[in-house]
Amino acid sequence: MKSVTEIKVRGYHLDQHGHVNNIRYTEFLEEARYNLLDPHEDVLSVLKTRGILLFIVNINIDFSQPAFLGDLLRIETGISKIGRKSGIIHQKVMKNDLERPILSADVTFVAMNAATGKALPLEGELLAGIQKIAG
Repeated sequence: MKSVTEIKVRGYHLDQHGHVNNIRYTEFLEEARYNLLDPHEDVLSVLKTRGILLFIVNINIDFSQPAFLGDLLRIETGISKIGRKSGIIHQKVMKNDLERPILSADVTFVAMNAATGKALPLEGELLAGIQKIAG
């Protein structure tokens, strides 16, 4: 299941060149990931009570076009891959009514045992929970 988040570019998002600062995009992407996960608080709560936490271990962002003051950004977010020990959340940002992304990102996450700090295989109840989020 994909979620869609809309963000209007404000003055405080801009850098000295008058376009959205690249670090702001990471904040926009984070907000969109929360919107993906929020409807699944039940899944995350069960994992947390079992001492399982989801962590980001890598973010790859490809920028193709800047955004400016007043642009409306639409961020599509969804889990694109679930592997044995990690998964990937794919995100793309479109501006205004354009369908071509101005940015795409792949965010790799792992599940970790909070007590040991070790990565866990994505299997059983953990895998089922992630698959529920993925839709």
